[in-house]
Amino acid sequence: MVWRSCVVAWAGACVCLGANPAASLAGDPVLVATDATFGSPMVYHLDPASAQVLLAEPLTGTGTLGPTPLSALSFGSDGRLLGFTPNTDNTLYSISRETGVATRVGRLQLTAREGGLATFADGTVYGASTGSPARLFSVNPSTGRATAGAAIDIATDISGLGARADGLLVGLDLRNVESPPALRLIDPET
Repeated sequence: MVWRSCVVAWAGACVCLGANPAASLAGDPVLVATDATFGSPMVYHLDPASAQVLLAEPLTGTGTLGPTPLSALSFGSDGRLLGFTPNTDNTLYSISRETGVATRVGRLQLTAREGGLATFADGTVYGASTGSPARLFSVNPSTGRATAGAAIDIATDISGLGARADGLLVGLDLRNVESPPALRLIDPET
């Protein structure tokens, strides 16, 4: 099985498996973007068979406080790996699966803290941002421009997002630190 969406395992750390459904996991690259909490913001290109780091590239996105880690990753409908940076940068980047180099697409034009990013088969890209309240937003993958969407109606810490074939989103909610993370079913319209 090849996963097309990303899961945030710890604060800001994103893991994304290759998007080629015909490829086996043995040869398909895995990209990991780390949070500055665990080291410098980097994009790591890993061999899933051996977990060996094949390439390590510094994240080129910078905000007012310097390099900013990626908050979320998702494959766009065109196969490009997309990610956004939170807080001071709030910018969408396209990340090369071959080299790990992040190229600036454009500013979101809204403030987004850590969250998630997911792409539906029709090319619609949604992001989720933690906060009070947590909020969904749609993203134009060509310009990076985001449009604010519905507030999420319960207190959450969405740190990963996936798109389902039925038009719903699934969010990984890390809000409760005393128990396992929860999965939240989210209707992007409401």
